[in-house]
Amino acid sequence: MSAAAPRLSETPVALDFHERQVVLVDLGADSSPEAFQGVTLTRVVSEGASARRVPFGIFVDAYDLEDAEALPVGVISHVGRCGSTLLTRLLEAGTGVAVVREPPVLHELGVELLAAGGVEVSDDLAALRGAVIAALCGPGLSKGQPTVVKLTSWQGALAERFLPDTAPMKFALQHRPAGEVVASAVLNTPSWAIELARGGPFRLSGNEWFDEVLGPRTPTLSRYLTATWAAVVGQAIGASEPSAWAGVSYATLISEPVAAVRRVAEHFGLSFDLEAAAAAEIGGRYAKSDSGVRWDPTGRHRRYELHSTTLTEVERITSELAELVDTRW
Repeated sequence: MSAAAPRLSETPVALDFHERQVVLVDLGADSSPEAFQGVTLTRVVSEGASARRVPFGIFVDAYDLEDAEALPVGVISHVGRCGSTLLTRLLEAGTGVAVVREPPVLHELGVELLAAGGVEVSDDLAALRGAVIAALCGPGLSKGQPTVVKLTSWQGALAERFLPDTAPMKFALQHRPAGEVVASAVLNTPSWAIELARGGPFRLSGNEWFDEVLGPRTPTLSRYLTATWAAVVGQAIGASEPSAWAGVSYATLISEPVAAVRRVAEHFGLSFDLEAAAAAEIGGRYAKSDSGVRWDPTGRHRRYELHSTTLTEVERITSELAELVDTRW
């Protein structure tokens, strides 16, 4: 008996290139309620969700990549430590869009795309790439919601390689000065950064492109973060279709969160409802007055200020980056 085609509610969570199969899991009502889809996957599996496998051929044939509604309305590419989780929470609340946050399947797809060399890939890999992107939109589509996909920071440097060839897409680049990125990681070190510093970046070392851009077995967290910053921002600036990109700085997100989120929403063709976003009380408090909604969803981010002990490192990194990438953003 042949495997059944994927259902809209199922999300691709892994790719088995040896057996040429996609692993599918129904993640429930929300395909990515936690900050990262990998965390959601761990939770639903622990709660009893089962996985099933579908051959690449059946998986690819299930999606019509000529149908723009089956693809994301936008892709968020970002450097590390820039408030991207906050941005996507506000975008969800204010527009009703479904956000897929850093899905693990894109890590495996990214490794394969890197192994393929240049931007041009084989027809089979291009078809699989398009089907994976479309499948990530399935849970949202099943509820009548458009979908936005948020890439990880290193994937942001390869953002255009993740897109199917059949439809143009809009990008939002969320960025922050490199020195601040490093300082934030030092002062509030995430678990992934600790693992990175111990063992090198996500098993990607050994790939020619990755080694050239980020350095083989990146020896320090600072080097990884700053090189990723240069790659992501440089890729955005060098994009063949600049009109497809909208830049949003961390400083703007913190000082003018409504303006920042509205900019991204409008770039993606979405309407932004301030009242709905404020009612979600994401990361802060809001109050209504005669003049409208007064809202600061960024209180937690304001607590992390640069310490004087990081200034020398910040100055050094900023100087190095000036030689690596045009900093017009």
